[in-house]
Amino acid sequence: FAPDVSGPIFAAQTETPSQQFYTINDHLSGFDLWISNDGAPGTASFGLRDAANNLLASRTLTIPTISSSYGGTRFHIDFTNQVATDADELYRIRIVSSMPSLQLYLSSLFQILEHDSQNAPSYQVEPALIGSTPQNFAFKFALYETTESDPPIITNVAATSTSLTAMRISWNANEPVDKRIAYGIAGGSQT
Repeated sequence: FAPDVSGPIFAAQTETPSQQFYTINDHLSGFDLWISNDGAPGTASFGLRDAANNLLASRTLTIPTISSSYGGTRFHIDFTNQVATDADELYRIRIVSSMPSLQLYLSSLFQILEHDSQNAPSYQVEPALIGSTPQNFAFKFALYETTESDPPIITNVAATSTSLTAMRISWNANEPVDKRIAYGIAGGSQT
């Protein structure tokens, strides 16, 4: 989630900041945050917590000097192992650091449309938390799943002929999936 308009807050000058989110994959291996650090290198801890505030994974990393820039600089954090996640559960990334110059970049959750503009595409982004208080912004972040350890569950496969030369094939899956259909003559090679 990284809209064009953004600004920073100092991580150490607020109550503990965190970003809430729902996953779309069944595992989480790491994430990106957009940050800057105009001061000396220092450490920050990043903890993945579930809705009950249980710590699922954490990493403490050294943050180098990263000059401030418009929109911040993407900083990647990998967990030691992938963490199993559930798309119906709310998670959060909690950031703890006493670095005085560490800034986290954010974007407003509000979008202003001009009176004659078309409806904007809708997407759901959960608010950031400062301490336990929801904010009117979200930190800029991206989530990663490095390897698919559990294949998706495909159900309700249906094929409908739409013409003599075309067919519509549909199915449901328990998670977002890439779509590729292999076809060919029965008993022959696939195209």
